[in-house]
This record gives sequence, structure tokens and C-alpha cells, in this order.
Amino acid sequence: MLSLSPAKLLVVLVLALILLGPDKLPQVSRQLGAVWNQLRTFHQKIESEVRESMPDLPSTAEIARHLGDVRQATGASVAAVGRIEQTIQEIDAIANTIAAAVEQQGASTAEIARTVTETATAANEMTRRIGE
Repeated sequence: MLSLSPAKLLVVLVLALILLGPDKLPQVSRQLGAVWNQLRTFHQKIESEVRESMPDLPSTAEIARHLGDVRQATGASVAAVGRIEQTIQEIDAIANTIAAAVEQQGASTAEIARTVTETATAANEMTRRIGE
């Protein structure tokens, strides 16, 4: 709820002493204590009435536990998505390597086909000259 470290509490008390003065500080402290007790009583009364009207309502501790479970599951999901993203990047790199190899193979095949065509043309030309 409200968490004050000892240093923060000391600063608040010094400020209260400076602002209110030593005469009014005890009276204001008593009034704040009374208001705090009234708030706590009001909170307990409301909580009691809600529990009576809704007996199946889970406790705040149970709700907090469920929220913790959801946070943990969300963290695990985020981590899994990160791993999936990394795997997709690795697959993309492999696909790019394969595409480059296929392109290189296509260029090599085209060069071989051109060379075979030139060789066949030269062989036909030689056969024609020999036949003359």
C-alpha cells in the first residue's frame, strides 16, 4: 500500500515540524491518526459487506496470485515469440543462401548451354567443311 523508507519518513516529519510548528504538530498527528483509523475501519466495513454480498468472490491474495500467473505466462509468451523471430531470421538467411546458389547454378547452366551450342555449331561447321 504505502511504503515509506525511514529516510523518507524522517523528511516528512521534518517538513511537518517546519510547516506546522512544534505546537500544532501533536494535534495534527492525533487528527491524522484518527482519520487513518476511520479509513481503515471504513475499508474493513466495505470489505466485510462485499464478502457478505458475494461469498464466492476470490480473495485479494488469490487475485494477486492469478495476476502473477498471467504475468509469468505473458513473459514466457514474449520469450517464445523472441525465439520464433530468431528462427524465422535464420530460415530467411538460409533461404537467401539457397536463392543465391540457385541463381548461380542457373547462370552456370546457361553458360554450359551456350558453350554446348557453340561447340555443336563449330562441329557442324567442321562437318560441313569436311564434306565440301
